[in-house]
Amino acid sequence: MDTDKIIETITPIFRQVFNDDEMDVNMDLTSEQIDEWSSLSQTILLTEIESAFGIKFKLREVATMNSVKTIVALIQSKLG
Repeated sequence: MDTDKIIETITPIFRQVFNDDEMDVNMDLTSEQIDEWSSLSQTILLTEIESAFGIKFKLREVATMNSVKTIVALIQSKLG
């Protein structure tokens, strides 16, 4: 799946989890730019992403997921 399609799919998830209807989800967005990004919100975010794509992240992968770029790359690796 290409990057644009993944971002199109995860954008509403980010907006819902972080309660920001105007959030610009792009490859440069990192956890440091989102004040509400905590371990709890990350868990909710990743659970929603797993559900949307029908995939499962491993614990060691979750530890590295601190940016849209990383999340997109892991989704692409899971989807082949």
